[in-house]
Amino acid sequence: MRPLRLQLKGFTSFRDEQEIDFSSLDLFAIAGPTGAGKSSLLDAVTYALYGWVERVGGECGQLISQGLPSMAVTLEFDIDGARWRVTRRTYRKGATETLLERLTDGKWAPEAGKVREVNERVSALIGLDYDGFTRAVLLPQGRFDQFLAGDAKDRRRILTDLLDLHLYERMQKQALATAKQSKDRVDFLHQQLGTDFAGVDEAALSAERERIVALRDREKRLVGVRKRVQQIVERRHAVLGALDGLRGCAVEAREHIGAADGVARELTRLAADISRAERDATVASKRAIDATKAAETALAKLDAARERFGTIKDLHELEKKADRFVVARDELVTLQVTIKDAEAAATTLRERLAARKQALTAARAVETRDRDARVAARKVYEKAQHDSALAAVGQGLRKGDRCPVCGNVLTVAPKIAPSASLERAKTALERAETASEASREAVDHAEDGLKDVDREQRSLSEQLAAARKASTERAKVVRETQDGLRQVFGARVPSDPATALRDRIDEFEELDDDLRTADSAASRAREAATTAHAQRTALLASLETEKARIPLAAATALVTRATSLAAAPLPAFAARAPVDGDAAAFAAFATELGQGLTHLAATIDGLVKERGVDERSFVDEAALVAGDLVPRAETLDAFADALDTAVRKAAGDASAAEERAKRIERDLARKAELSGELVDNEKRAQLMSTLAKDLRADAIVDFVQAEALRTLAAEGTSRLSYLSSERYRLRFRDEEFYVVDVWNGEEERSVRTLSGGETFLASLALALALSEQIRALATTERAHLDSLFVDEGFGALDAETLTTVVSGIERLGADNGRLIGVISHVRDLTDQFPRIEVEKSQRGSSVKLIVR
Repeated sequence: MRPLRLQLKGFTSFRDEQEIDFSSLDLFAIAGPTGAGKSSLLDAVTYALYGWVERVGGECGQLISQGLPSMAVTLEFDIDGARWRVTRRTYRKGATETLLERLTDGKWAPEAGKVREVNERVSALIGLDYDGFTRAVLLPQGRFDQFLAGDAKDRRRILTDLLDLHLYERMQKQALATAKQSKDRVDFLHQQLGTDFAGVDEAALSAERERIVALRDREKRLVGVRKRVQQIVERRHAVLGALDGLRGCAVEAREHIGAADGVARELTRLAADISRAERDATVASKRAIDATKAAETALAKLDAARERFGTIKDLHELEKKADRFVVARDELVTLQVTIKDAEAAATTLRERLAARKQALTAARAVETRDRDARVAARKVYEKAQHDSALAAVGQGLRKGDRCPVCGNVLTVAPKIAPSASLERAKTALERAETASEASREAVDHAEDGLKDVDREQRSLSEQLAAARKASTERAKVVRETQDGLRQVFGARVPSDPATALRDRIDEFEELDDDLRTADSAASRAREAATTAHAQRTALLASLETEKARIPLAAATALVTRATSLAAAPLPAFAARAPVDGDAAAFAAFATELGQGLTHLAATIDGLVKERGVDERSFVDEAALVAGDLVPRAETLDAFADALDTAVRKAAGDASAAEERAKRIERDLARKAELSGELVDNEKRAQLMSTLAKDLRADAIVDFVQAEALRTLAAEGTSRLSYLSSERYRLRFRDEEFYVVDVWNGEEERSVRTLSGGETFLASLALALALSEQIRALATTERAHLDSLFVDEGFGALDAETLTTVVSGIERLGADNGRLIGVISHVRDLTDQFPRIEVEKSQRGSSVKLIVR
């Protein structure tokens, strides 16, 4: 934030309008005698920005120049390249007016016009409230050292504003708001699911689908009825055309009468020729029949043989099986003998195995006994060794001597065991060990014998299993081949079935020769019969040709068509076509057919005259078909139209039901989607609630404030070191600032103990550090504090320190491009800078810019 222009009127001692242009200034002084109004210029700045002045607080009406009704202050300032203007006007009587404007495209546009709104916007733009502004930008009289040595709580509060640590509070509020929003959404979704989607479930969908089935069933029934009524309509049209058809039938009947008379004449001639040919064919056929019977007799004999024995091929196959049967039968007998011998040997081996096991058990019992005897003998031997050793030690000892082992006085002379007992114990031990070793060897021998018998048994078992397997296989071959042989020989199969089968094969071959001879004779007889029958067939073919010319089919079709058109039975023909009649019979039939056609034509002519059309009968029939599906109509066409309308309505109702089912399906999908959203919002609410707890300001803000104060102390040290000629450094700990006096052995003392001049230097150094570091330390993007006003302390400095301070301020202004203003009545200071000279008079104070 950098002031550009200050305009004031009626403000304290400035009765007349005054204007100060800061745009060309970087480092300057505000000079003038005491009481001229130097500090009032800074008050005008805070009044314009915040509506607050330190000495009167918010009661700014007290600052109106005497005798004037109001005061007004306008301040133009720049924030990060944007130009703003704030104007405040306070009346002795009445509310304060305020206006915040922004320069856009060369024109001032209003941004806020209410006091509270302007105050909030200005604080947000600068990033500082009034307290922060008077500690970081404008340092008024009496408050210059408050950030350095003031209350720790106030310092932390100011840091919170300066660094926008309210961000964490806002984040927490946002998290809480998001959590509440998600919870509200959860409640809303619960309500929506319970109201908008009430009744939206699978049961509703199932009911609607059942309704669709019922409606489609009605539509189907209506379509069926409509089809049947349409058939009635078509039948009515057919009746109207039937009369024309009957007239045509009468004409056609008369045409067939002439054809029937011509065929009758030709059939009479063929009757004589066919009678003669049939006699010749009968004789030839009898001869062929006799020869055929002889062949059939030969075939029957051969078939009987086949029935008993099968084909010659089958007999040859059985002959091979018979050979296999004999071989397998002989091998089976041999294997059965082998198995019997092996089973006897197995019985013997089992007995030997049992005996070996008993011998092994007895040997192990002897071994156990001898081992126990050896252990007992060793114990006796070891005791004898111990007694012998004691005897050697006690040799020559008497009553009253000291025991060489325990050191006690002997009350009796020790008894000495004879050495012969040790020798006997040793001999007994040796005999026991020899016996134990012998019994161990006996056990090993018994175990080896048992293993030998076991191996023999396993080998014999394998041989027996192989023999049994081979026996089973041979028995299977015998059974299979024997079953095949029994099909030929019956239950008793010959001992040499192969020879018996060869005899039957010879019999088969003889029967086959007889059949070929009989077939040859029958073939010649059949050829003669065929020739005779061919002649007869030729005549019969001519007969068939003439029979085909009889207009029976046409007449029958005519009667059928006429009967259909008449919708009533017509007189049938008296004559019937012969089934197997001769030419004479068909000639008579053709004559009778012509007579019947004549009668049919006359009958049709009579029907045509009688027939008419009755519309009412068709309507009654349609009503019976429709039932209660549609109301009865007056005409058949109206009935058909009503059914068309009913079908369309039924189809529409079914389609509407299907659309409702689709809507329910969509609602079910939407319900599932909202249910998923409900779960997501429940999770989000839980997450945001947890985040809000983690962002509690009492933890994270304290940490950031402490780090910022330590950083300011470090940055202020470089300024203070320069201003104090390398004497002082700043340090922050335990919520307080301290100075380290390098000249006094790095002594550390509270800033509250500094003199007025030292306090000024330390406060100035910290103010400069704060002004420079505020943007870097802030948690959010902050406006640059491109200005600093100091209204305190210069009068307390000696000449040398004042020179140092002036040099330091000049360097700060040159290095940082910052607007720095110092307010003082000390001419040695103000004369070294461009200055705004405040002059006082009876009319009031005025200002002018003086440039060196």
